[in-house]
Amino acid sequence: MPLTPPGLLIRQVVPSADTVMITTAPKAPEACCPVCGHASHRVHSRYFRTLADLPWQRRTVLIRIQARRFRCPVAECPRRIFTERRPAIATGPWSRRTGRLGEIQRHLGLAMSGRAGAYLAERLVMPAGGDTLLRLVRRIEPEEPAVVRVAGIDDWARRRGHRYGTMVVDLERRKVVDLLPDREADTDAWWMAEHPEIEVISRDRSAAYADAARHGAHQACDAARTNDPASEKGHSPQTIAPL
Repeated sequence: MPLTPPGLLIRQVVPSADTVMITTAPKAPEACCPVCGHASHRVHSRYFRTLADLPWQRRTVLIRIQARRFRCPVAECPRRIFTERRPAIATGPWSRRTGRLGEIQRHLGLAMSGRAGAYLAERLVMPAGGDTLLRLVRRIEPEEPAVVRVAGIDDWARRRGHRYGTMVVDLERRKVVDLLPDREADTDAWWMAEHPEIEVISRDRSAAYADAARHGAHQACDAARTNDPASEKGHSPQTIAPL
């Protein structure tokens, strides 16, 4: 099956009305110790892991992997017994979904937040709760230290109509750089004070955001207060993208 994650040998495929269970086993005869890095072929024991994967023809796909524990061949290694790692399949040793499914669900969380994203994920046969989607979003690691020169701030919904936070976007790179737990002026001002490199702030006309920009970013040009916010700092207006 071409869509099966690499490195696995398919032993059995059991379809049902709404689920496809694929039982697999690893192809490699050995694994490397995560502490010392030495390869071992001495199997200590076996157990099964079940990971949710991308759906197939509106059916939930579950991959059942026969995982193995190995004995480390290095006598001085503190890890006497270790479990083989498969980073190309699962994002972590306790993950309950494949990496490719987690990536899609993370994008749903980024695009639609928790509750709405959970509803769409259910319709797409990739069920995940709203809290799970938000946890996947929070696990995103920045590619590089966030140096935000032109920042955009706006609301994002933890639970639409009830709980909101603040989303901070780097408008030059068009990337989300942080999600704040609320939209209070003190929280936003604290974040801005921690980033003195901000030169331009783009926001709506919320009083809380105005107070935050006034108290947390004295050095920044507020795009909501002038028709040409870039002229004061010498920036081109085209670099300020809409939020």
